[in-house]
Amino acid sequence: MRRLLRLGTMLFALLLMAGTSYAQKPRVQVSGRIAPNDVRIFLKDSIYQINGTLMIAGTLLIEPGTEVVFLDNGRMIDSVGGRIIADGFMSATYNSTAPAAGDDFNDSPYYTGNSVVSIGTKSELSIADGKRNVIFNVRLNENASGNMTGVSNLGNTVDVAERGLVSGGRVISPERAIMFMASRLFENDDVVRFQPWKRRGGNTPNITQAPIVFRGQAVNDYSREWGHIIVLPGARAAYFRNVTFKDFRKDTTVDNRYLYDTLNLTGADRAAHIELNKEILKMSNGAGGALTSFSARTWIVDCKFENNMARFRGGAVNLMQAPYGVGAYPDTTGLNLTFYQSDKNPDGHQAPASFFNLGELLNEKDPDRSGCPGIHRCFRSVHREPVWPYRRRHR
Repeated sequence: MRRLLRLGTMLFALLLMAGTSYAQKPRVQVSGRIAPNDVRIFLKDSIYQINGTLMIAGTLLIEPGTEVVFLDNGRMIDSVGGRIIADGFMSATYNSTAPAAGDDFNDSPYYTGNSVVSIGTKSELSIADGKRNVIFNVRLNENASGNMTGVSNLGNTVDVAERGLVSGGRVISPERAIMFMASRLFENDDVVRFQPWKRRGGNTPNITQAPIVFRGQAVNDYSREWGHIIVLPGARAAYFRNVTFKDFRKDTTVDNRYLYDTLNLTGADRAAHIELNKEILKMSNGAGGALTSFSARTWIVDCKFENNMARFRGGAVNLMQAPYGVGAYPDTTGLNLTFYQSDKNPDGHQAPASFFNLGELLNEKDPDRSGCPGIHRCFRSVHREPVWPYRRRHR
């Protein structure tokens, strides 16, 4: 009888373990660099672990519902020309209509058709429609035969409408890019060619609204800091909407090295870059528990900050003016630069009537979904984040 009880207990434990392991998402460890011409897409089907420095000079797209875990000394740097697009309000639906005669499910005419993908993402009012190529859109790569081969970065000056042809492919939205990768349309096997789009495991490729979670995680009792995002001057975009930043710990041991290489510089140019490195370290080291930004192209919209800490200041975010100086960043003295007119876009065209000025935003009464008034919804919980209590735990 005892043997039967032990055997039954062991079988139950094995079944429980098997069920638990089956429910877990695969984990992908990420570090290194996204090159200027490349696009990396994080899908909600996996958990991504940042286990070092991820330098973004191209574009990083993150699907709603994705969890990104920052391990010890893990950090993400949005470098010059780089883009981080993390929009938890993004949504798109696949309509599994049959392709036209002679086309497959992974052919470009079907993929770019009007009735195949319905995009439901709500526009961000502070970004004009004419700037979508700069902030959001990417390029679908097509070869000479018209086959779709992947997704790459879109040039900063491309002025072509979405799904329009450009050299090497066509312009597509981030929703279509995510759906392309989730459905594996770059593959040419029969399952992809002759069946409606599906993710691995047979799930729908639809993009549904859900918070994106950036979470810091210690590895052991000796972990000192984990998780941080830096947006450098010159970054193309850092767009965070409906994102939760939680459990980040920012100390002084990771961001304590120069960000700009001075090895091949000489003379005054080298001295200017060294001074620039010192200024950036002075403003970012030990500051901004989850995020430090030196870029005006940073959007933090409907985001939450929970349980983040920094050693010195900015327990949640650290928004800083970019340093400038001759030889490193241009000194604008004497250039007669002026402010943009309040009713004009930077290209000189009239701004849409739907745009708000700052005074209107500050007096606005919860226009959509946020639960808090006006522009304050962008930073509604920043002020709650503590600065790290100073304790001499490490020498």
